[in-house]
Amino acid sequence: MTLSDYVKTFPRIQRATVRRWLAKSLGISESYVRSMCNGQKRIPGKYAIPIERVTSGIVPRQLTAPELYPIENIRGG
Repeated sequence: MTLSDYVKTFPRIQRATVRRWLAKSLGISESYVRSMCNGQKRIPGKYAIPIERVTSGIVPRQLTAPELYPIENIRGG
């Protein structure tokens, strides 16, 4: 699941709160998280593992930084 898809699993009214939680967990602004989710900003590779951790593996590093973590390395895949 992509970061954008992850945020969209929450009801619309909760999405800003989820983005703020992600931002705080990653040490970045909520607007930057929103930009990464809507495709305006590319997700930097340095956030691949932290995103995977804070989402409990729901957003795998292979989908946020496929150039660093090839897709064939996804667990169970």
